[in-house]
Amino acid sequence: MEELGASNIDIIVGEVEHFTEKEAKKRDQILLDYFGECGINTIVESIVGRLQSSPNLKTDAKILDLGAGSGLFTIRVAEEIRRHLPGASFYAMDITPAMLSILARKTSEITPFLGIAEDIAGSVEYSRRYLELP
Repeated sequence: MEELGASNIDIIVGEVEHFTEKEAKKRDQILLDYFGECGINTIVESIVGRLQSSPNLKTDAKILDLGAGSGLFTIRVAEEIRRHLPGASFYAMDITPAMLSILARKTSEITPFLGIAEDIAGSVEYSRRYLELP
């Protein structure tokens, strides 16, 4: 966590340890129970609408979801955007390895990486080195 620029490592480690694979697997159902399928679709449509509004995304756009969790929204947004921009790349950042593990099992079309929101730039740079991205 120090490499990612975390300011309060104890709090972050506690959060990470809380979300085991068992809890991470429940996350999608919690979101579906709370928002409902209609609510999830409305949120996805809103995100896609904003991404497709001006300025227009380039055909090879690189799109990052911060706090992607297990990818419930990320995957749906990626599917919609790729209908119009098949060359777009998607990345999912989260602090919780268990969440990213669930996301990675759902799809290989989104590159997951560990990161923290309080240092987005540092997390992206760290992941570029780790994932050997341009």
